[in-house]
Amino acid sequence: MEKMTTRTKIYWRRDLAQYIGVPLQDLLEILYKENRRDYYRIRSIPKASGGTRTIHAVSGKLKDIQRKVLDKLQADFPPSSRAHGFVPKRSIITNAIPHRRKKVLVKLDIRDFFPSIRFARVMGLFQSAPFHFGREAAITLAQIICVPGDNGPLPQGGVLSPYVANVICRRLDQKLAAIAREHRCHFTRYADDLTFSTNDVKCLNREQFIARVEAAVANEGFTINSKKTRVLRQSDRQIVTGIVVNDGLNVTRKYIRNLRAILHNIEKNGLETQLIKDGGFHDRRASRLELKRDGDGYRLGTRQLTKEESIERFLQHLVGRFAFVGQVVNAEGQENRQIRYRRVVLYKRLLKRFYICICRIEKNENLGKGPEKCKSTLEKLMKKYSSFDQQSEWYNRAKECRQSKLEQWQNSKEAQTIRDELACITTLEDARRFLTAQACSDVRYWIECSGNFEDIKIKLAKFAQYPAFNFFDTRQVLHGFKDTQDLGALTHHGSTPAHLLNILLKRYEPHYYKLPDYEPPYSLRGLVDPMSDALRNIVLEDGEDVFLDFNDPRIESKVAKLKQGTRLSARQGQAHIGTMIEEMLQSAYEEGLKRANQTPKKSVPWKGRLQNPREDIYTVIPALQGSLVDIFESMYRNRKSGQIEVETSVTESGCFQIRIADVDGASLRVPPGRDFAHGKLRRATRSLFVIAGYWIFARFNDGSVHRVNMLTGETVKVADDRYSGFTHVLVLPNNEGRIDPPSVGKSSLDVSVAKTSRRTLRVLVIDNNDQERYDNELRWQTLPDLELKTVAAIDRETCASYAPDIVFVHFNNDERKWITQENTNLCPIVLFSGEFMSECMIHEGCWCVSRTFLKERFGDLIDQIVRKERKDCVGLS
Repeated sequence: MEKMTTRTKIYWRRDLAQYIGVPLQDLLEILYKENRRDYYRIRSIPKASGGTRTIHAVSGKLKDIQRKVLDKLQADFPPSSRAHGFVPKRSIITNAIPHRRKKVLVKLDIRDFFPSIRFARVMGLFQSAPFHFGREAAITLAQIICVPGDNGPLPQGGVLSPYVANVICRRLDQKLAAIAREHRCHFTRYADDLTFSTNDVKCLNREQFIARVEAAVANEGFTINSKKTRVLRQSDRQIVTGIVVNDGLNVTRKYIRNLRAILHNIEKNGLETQLIKDGGFHDRRASRLELKRDGDGYRLGTRQLTKEESIERFLQHLVGRFAFVGQVVNAEGQENRQIRYRRVVLYKRLLKRFYICICRIEKNENLGKGPEKCKSTLEKLMKKYSSFDQQSEWYNRAKECRQSKLEQWQNSKEAQTIRDELACITTLEDARRFLTAQACSDVRYWIECSGNFEDIKIKLAKFAQYPAFNFFDTRQVLHGFKDTQDLGALTHHGSTPAHLLNILLKRYEPHYYKLPDYEPPYSLRGLVDPMSDALRNIVLEDGEDVFLDFNDPRIESKVAKLKQGTRLSARQGQAHIGTMIEEMLQSAYEEGLKRANQTPKKSVPWKGRLQNPREDIYTVIPALQGSLVDIFESMYRNRKSGQIEVETSVTESGCFQIRIADVDGASLRVPPGRDFAHGKLRRATRSLFVIAGYWIFARFNDGSVHRVNMLTGETVKVADDRYSGFTHVLVLPNNEGRIDPPSVGKSSLDVSVAKTSRRTLRVLVIDNNDQERYDNELRWQTLPDLELKTVAAIDRETCASYAPDIVFVHFNNDERKWITQENTNLCPIVLFSGEFMSECMIHEGCWCVSRTFLKERFGDLIDQIVRKERKDCVGLS
């Protein structure tokens, strides 16, 4: 700090008033005629370590004078280079930069920093070098700066307090910098926070170093708060003035998660719902506007605000938080494509998401000018960081692949039919009929049709933009994890990022919008997308052809989650290759009990030893486990008496079944069907859709037991010998993708069939439309006395060995020609197509039916054609 020489000496109040540019009379009135205490507003705020901190917020004329004094002194007598707090062109970022990527970080805190600097010390400061003010001028300055009273302290909240504290600490900064040099450390000070860091661990004796720092601080009249002293290594999260410095500068994950949560809530519930934090703040130090409802408007502290003013204030607050993230992640320069590049990409994606959100909000009415101003500010922020490509080439390729498949579906006849039906919905009753019809094949539409009609129609329009989740697309992706040359390469060593991204482009992205995504963290997309994002980031950082080490911390956890989340292991003692059934059921059982507010039982409800699947099953484990949690919670909440039993089994065809039963379950006072299910069971159904079959056996209001297919709503009356209570049965598909429905026992239907000695018929359905084939299989698989085989394609040998009693083949399938020409076993052949105008006719020895007729009369057709050997269509059309 250099002494100012180009000015007149300041000895008296008159000299001081002239120096700072304030009339002497005004200065005397404020200091001696008026009560200086009236210029301070005292309030308390909570400390991070507990207790409260007293703030003296200065205002009025005194604040104006303090500002003028600060401008003059700061220009003529700048603080030392070690001080970063409240210094122009320095900040928490400049304070954190010297401590990046250090092996050891030492943090200390000065106790009661501002209150320990009092009037006498401030007066002595201005009488000494480099100021050399006269006694009268120094006393006057101390009166302007300090809280009124006997040797009053520096006010926390005063304009001049940080500057005075920095100047008083100039000798302390020199001593601590010398100690840091001896131990080969970097040193910075931000107000009362002292930070040291080094990569030379050998030169840093922890106890000796801290003792020397504490002694130097004590010699300058301060005290170290030993409770806040921290020694952090690279394995710890190193934070300097709120910024993470382990591998560059970054904000904390909590800060980003909070921003994401606010954006999500704005997108989902609207902007105005976020003005007030529901339930208050868990931490009163939270960086959030504490707006409160006040009539038609809001209140911020003691100030009344209209809704428009509150929205503008809230958006300004959000923009400030985004700007802070941008400053931190870009502080080291964007041109360096190291690990921090990921942070810039993340920040820009969040910024763009915020911008899109505001653009949508801006179109709404009665929100004032806040959204428009926010949009303008965000455009400037985005332009400022436009030197970086926001998305990589791989990201664009994946996005184009998904979009092309989505557009292909949106232009299909199926999508157009749904849109046409939606256009005809004009009442809530129309919507209810539409939902009932669609929910049989698409569980997304299984929702409550009540409330505001416009809200229901908006939700339906949103569903109609995307195809239904598809069983065969999901199976194709999951089966890919079996093969290390396919998607299985994502969990095995020996690949490059480019190779894995190419596999994802071919085997995952084309199916993207037909994969389940009800709960993103627990869905198939939620397992694969993080891995895909990590691979693209590695390409940006290290290139496409670098050998991929799966122990790399950037992907290690994602590989483990992908492996554990897609493979249900059949091998005991090798849980590291997947998830064991016992482990999954145990976890789901304990979580279900916890949610049902019940204490875990001493014995688990397993009925005997749980049977493992014959082979590893590739499915979506988080979705399966989540549905089991919901089922256990529902069972234990609604259980009247008796013990819940759990057993697993494997069918002859290899389907793995999980049965959860309350043998003394009460009757449901509703008609047979799935409409009794709400909340948890509906969520479980959505989780299991396209990954497993799901049936419930229950006694309904007519006293009989029915088996309810929760995915389609179809019911079958059954005998009440085995399933007399309330029973859930989950069935995972076998290797061929087949799902065997659980046995229904001897029902009234079975009895009537037994009297006529009906034999089981083998029915072959060949349809290259995956979605229609899957929907029809779910629709028909409960029909009695049928062995149903549905395939997309089949060769001559397989067809002959199956020896079907009747064959249904789509008109556009290649098999149609040779089947009609080479019908060696002379079984009936039914051709079907959505293009057939007639519902049913006979042409060249084959039955020809429309697709709609096939869906509705499938069982009747088989009965008439095979069992009754009918030769015409009379009475069928």
